[in-house]
Amino acid sequence: MSKNTPVDSVVTAWWDYGYWITTLGNRTSIADNATINQTRIETIAKMFISPEEEGWKIANDLKSDYILIYVVGQNCLL
Repeated sequence: MSKNTPVDSVVTAWWDYGYWITTLGNRTSIADNATINQTRIETIAKMFISPEEEGWKIANDLKSDYILIYVVGQNCLL
């Protein structure tokens, strides 16, 4: 992240990843493990679970440059 984004980048992610974004990625995070602003965490959660158009509007309102999404997939063949 620190090598592939501008220095003044702001990143939105679920709060679990905010500390990593700040310390390892050297970028500003909208929320991290120290965020006590419950409203901010609720807004991010709503962004992720809302229908696409509503989530996109919330993302734009947060004014971050990037949204980090962690996706895990598994293929189980029986």
